Amino acid sequence: MDLNDAGSPSATEAGVAARAPGPGPQTPATEPMPRADRAGADAGQSAVPAPVASASAAARDPVGSLCALAIAAQRAQRHQLARVLILRAIALDPGRAQPHVVLGLMLHQAGRLADATVSYVRAIELEPTHADALLNVGIALEQQGHLDAAAAALQRTLGLRPDDAEAFYHLAAVHVARGDPARALGAVRRALEINETPATRSLFASLIRNLAGAPLLHELRGFVTRALAEAWGRPRLLAPVATTMIRQDARLAPLIARAVAAWPARLPFDALRAAAGLEAIFADPLLVALLESTHVCDRAIERFLTAVRCALLAAAEDSHASADLAQAGALRFCCALAAQCWINEYVFDVTDDEAARVTALAERVASALRAGEAVAMLPLVVVACYRPLHTVITPEMPGGAWPEPVAGIVRQQVHEPLEERQLAASMPRLTAIDDEVSRRVRAQYEQNPYPRWVRLEQPWQPTTLEQWLRQTLPSAPLAPLSARDGVDVLVAGCGSGQNPITAARTLAGARVLAVDLSLASLAHAKRKTRELAIDTIDYAQADILEIGSIGRQFDVVDTTGVLHHLGDWQAGWRALAAVTRPGGVMRLGLYSERASAGVVAARAFIAARHYDSTPEQIRRCRQDLLAAGDPLLAYVADYPDFFSTSECRDLLFHVQEHRLSLPQIKAFLAAQDLRFLGFAVDAAVMAHYRQRFPDDPAATDLDRWDALEAEYPALFGRMYLFWVQKAGPPATP
Repeated sequence: MDLNDAGSPSATEAGVAARAPGPGPQTPATEPMPRADRAGADAGQSAVPAPVASASAAARDPVGSLCALAIAAQRAQRHQLARVLILRAIALDPGRAQPHVVLGLMLHQAGRLADATVSYVRAIELEPTHADALLNVGIALEQQGHLDAAAAALQRTLGLRPDDAEAFYHLAAVHVARGDPARALGAVRRALEINETPATRSLFASLIRNLAGAPLLHELRGFVTRALAEAWGRPRLLAPVATTMIRQDARLAPLIARAVAAWPARLPFDALRAAAGLEAIFADPLLVALLESTHVCDRAIERFLTAVRCALLAAAEDSHASADLAQAGALRFCCALAAQCWINEYVFDVTDDEAARVTALAERVASALRAGEAVAMLPLVVVACYRPLHTVITPEMPGGAWPEPVAGIVRQQVHEPLEERQLAASMPRLTAIDDEVSRRVRAQYEQNPYPRWVRLEQPWQPTTLEQWLRQTLPSAPLAPLSARDGVDVLVAGCGSGQNPITAARTLAGARVLAVDLSLASLAHAKRKTRELAIDTIDYAQADILEIGSIGRQFDVVDTTGVLHHLGDWQAGWRALAAVTRPGGVMRLGLYSERASAGVVAARAFIAARHYDSTPEQIRRCRQDLLAAGDPLLAYVADYPDFFSTSECRDLLFHVQEHRLSLPQIKAFLAAQDLRFLGFAVDAAVMAHYRQRFPDDPAATDLDRWDALEAEYPALFGRMYLFWVQKAGPPATP
């Protein structure tokens, strides 16, 4: 039972852990909350399901009943009452371990990690074999950066409970933070083998994405394939480990190397067929899962796929070769490649010869459909690898019932774009868009939904805002939040809907308003929201600069990767702070000046050569940047954004961009009376900071973070992602 569950616990339930939601949007994975004794205060004690413990139960075990009542009060967010009850339990029997564990759990959930550790340690002193106290203290020590002590506590837990999947997970996280991927890999694999549940699958996904360089990675190929296909985590975050596995595959690695060596020439169809390469490609489920889930962010694999696509084009032009490939199982792979090209918005290089041949093939397919003639599936799908099918065929064209998997490609490239155009036409508009920069930014994002996506991670059990923040930022100096029913969320600059959907799934009682300038992105977001059967999100077009005119206030404002594209980023931030309730929180993502050297150099290269932001020019520019021989220019290919047309446009061709420093952010926070809560960074970065600055356990000193970034300019990737809280007492119900 979660501490969020409805109803009150019995005394035997007094120690069950609350679990965290899954990874938040564009953040490191959140971790499971601590848990107390699952076996109950005393083994064999009968349950007391009433809202309050019965008189008979209280008489038999007053301490256990007080623990149960304290948990019930904590679950109802009556924190003062919970503390009074648990302190009374300790006073009644100071030598009993369980009340100290429950007190530790309360302190842990309140972000008081050091105090929670003291309570857990006291419980262990009283009962050295209390496995949950050992697990909880291990989690608290891990979150404070005391990695050796955390590992020791977790190992002791596993000595008592060898099949504790959660202990293995946290031990894996400790190994990652300590730079020991081999041990981390073994621990996370063991957690999954013990108990494959939505929780353990998500935990596997959150850790495996940091282990691309681990030894024996190939042993997890099946798990990673499933993680992508079933969206155990966000596919984009799983892609690096999948590409590593593909590049290391004994069958595919030689083919990839040959394609790269031949570049910019394409490997001919006969060369791939003679090497039995096509059969190896068609039969690889991990490659298919990657292609269908998210865009491939690897230069070598992109060149390999570009060569394979050209070989398939040659086969599609030859009816005999096309039939042979269809029999060899090419259609399934070709549909996956068409899905990949749709997801990346046809960013792969195209020669003039290929373009002319595709035009002729597309006309042949369209003419046959218009005439009601039978159309071979492979040529149709090869066309979809080069251009959207909605530019070639229409829903009204006769074609009969398309067989799977071709029907999926027709649906993705013909029917879904039509639905999105209809949704865009009826999208509500909340504010005027009068600012000139806002108008130019809007025009840029109308060219494609930004970013285009297919799958999101599986949802978790919703949790309260306060619990989610405590789990995400366990050491944050978080002031009390509103006790209002539900939570009002504004996603300002919602793009194609990933963040509002995640908020609606994660936060219990969330009422989400998601706004953006781009109708194309809003329509994509609304279609995906309908697809997932979510009815708690309202989408509308609006300019952040005018958001105050809607007359609403919010508990959470999420604006990630948005403010730096306004003409006046400070005015936009002030406008959003003004609609944040007192005591409310904001999540922000802002570009770092220090981390942007490669992008700045690439933009100078682009300006000097007068590329424009059309798809054709973006494709040519990408190849020229990689061929320039300048490591600083090639560095931009380390960004995932480089590997899709709209995201590359956003990265290198944006019409408006600010890049900031931490001193600028610190000054703005002080001027607006906003409290810095912490950065969303991975465990290794946080461990490094705490090792360097042990006297800042909350990790909120922006001057020290600035000093660390000066030493490691890529510390934050390209974007500072962080939380702040608005001053003032929270609103009352």
